[in-house]
Amino acid sequence: MDIISEWAVDIARTVAPHEIDFAAEVGAAYAAGGTRRGELFGSARPGEPGGFGGGGAGQLPIILDGVRASADYLYPLLSSGLLGNALAVYALIQAKRNKQPIPPELPAEADRLMDQAISSLIRRGESYGMKGQEAEAWAFLTLETAVPPGSPDEVVRARLAGMIDTEPALPLPRCSGTVSRSWMLPPWIWYYLAAFLLIGVAGYTREWIRQADDYRRLIVEGPGEDRTAAILLIVGSVANLFPVVLFMAAVASLLLPRWHCSRAERTHALFRSDKPVIKDIERFVAGHEPGLVITSSDHGGRLARVYPGGWGEVRLGVFRDLVSLWNADRSAAEAVVLHEIAHARQKDHPVVGLGSPFADIVTRWAPVFLLVSFLPILFYGHLGGLAASSMFAQLLANLTTLPALLMAPVAALWLAEFGADRLAVQERGAEALRRALAWGSTTRPPSGLKGGLKRGLDLLAHPPARLRRAVAGAGEGAMAVLLLAWPAALLAQRALASIVAFPAFMLNGETPLQAAEHVARAVWRSFGADGLVFLGAAVLVLVWPLVIKPRTGGEPGVRWRPYLLAALLPLGLAVLGAFAPEQ
Repeated sequence: MDIISEWAVDIARTVAPHEIDFAAEVGAAYAAGGTRRGELFGSARPGEPGGFGGGGAGQLPIILDGVRASADYLYPLLSSGLLGNALAVYALIQAKRNKQPIPPELPAEADRLMDQAISSLIRRGESYGMKGQEAEAWAFLTLETAVPPGSPDEVVRARLAGMIDTEPALPLPRCSGTVSRSWMLPPWIWYYLAAFLLIGVAGYTREWIRQADDYRRLIVEGPGEDRTAAILLIVGSVANLFPVVLFMAAVASLLLPRWHCSRAERTHALFRSDKPVIKDIERFVAGHEPGLVITSSDHGGRLARVYPGGWGEVRLGVFRDLVSLWNADRSAAEAVVLHEIAHARQKDHPVVGLGSPFADIVTRWAPVFLLVSFLPILFYGHLGGLAASSMFAQLLANLTTLPALLMAPVAALWLAEFGADRLAVQERGAEALRRALAWGSTTRPPSGLKGGLKRGLDLLAHPPARLRRAVAGAGEGAMAVLLLAWPAALLAQRALASIVAFPAFMLNGETPLQAAEHVARAVWRSFGADGLVFLGAAVLVLVWPLVIKPRTGGEPGVRWRPYLLAALLPLGLAVLGAFAPEQ
């Protein structure tokens, strides 16, 4: 009889005597893992022909699974010498159960590991339908089962080591109404791609072809000065294809996951590792998101990033800086990993993950825009071209094009990060996330123009760490702001594109009053053009609470107020757009 089978018999004798006859076989099947372990948790089959019905997992497999989940935290207490013996571990369990003060001489790491073991078991109990105190009592029963009083240290240590050598504990049951996903924000990145780009790409392409055809005729038929200006304008108009290129990049990320994976791993030297610290991270990840493949790299400058590993596979790249943080501040490092796990759960890793061509284009389009759309026109005006006045009007229009086109995708990328932060805060607390953000900001880009440019480009894909620290743990008001942030960004994008065109209209000969009227009509028409997008955003905000089902065991139900407040803006803009004048 192996060590897990013997342990299962002892557990059954103590807490599940009615299951002792098959306890050894249950222990062996659990240790074997795979299909044999899965069969222990089979659900009842009431509809089998000729069968009485009933049956289920039983108590013993669930306790063994809880012991496996807690072993990742209990074993280091004994193996690393944080606590002298198994009796000290048991005494700490009792102190936590009875809410007694912890002795000041107790190592902080030991206290943290025990708290994590307790919280992980309570979540596991709640996922099986236990309520409040019932889940807490089950958690302490499981811990006392793992470290029973009076057991020799070598036996407890060997059993925990043997349990850790088995497969990770099963993922928490995802039963409807038992697992909270209240941290999730609406998937604005997918809404942007599906509802905005998918609808708008054809329009952007048609508009560019129309402009290019006008410029082509001017090149062929116009006088020399007009030809020069038209050549510069047709080259500069390529920058307006940003939404089309962005959409193609997103499609490439989705349809070519193996290419995305090989690109990320080749660029960042990511590979599978047998280092003990990586195995420790793997065990933590397996307890939260089984199936997530861990790779590692000795590169610096980042902590961890998820990316596609293929169809249906997600990988987590762990970098040298995260390993250092894992050894220095485990809770902060776990907050980083949970943030990345949130991206995997949000399914946005093909777009925001490591090596994403979508994110690359967002951050690199600005230099392309300056090169092809801004500098040639500026150079033409400096040389005193005859069409300089009209060209400068176009230059002013171009200056609004880039920030306007970037607002919606950048807001979607930022909100994906804020949403992922919310899982880290829920699981490890706001302070752990803030410490992780502070650790990640210790390495700064070079100062001067190069450093400023790098920081500016980085902000296109990630919100500033200071803002993320401020938002971490924020209340209901901040939630409403996050919910309406993307519709507000789309509104700002449309308004900016119209309002900043005011001087361009005046350079083309309009009076201030005419230019102001022109701008007002353009802003109102933009509401009409985006009416369905705003309406869809309002509907998404309103139905999102029903999608994520944030109710858990003893928690209150949906808090509708932030969702209702956030829906007012896009709904009002959709109504306003319905009365917009025709083009």
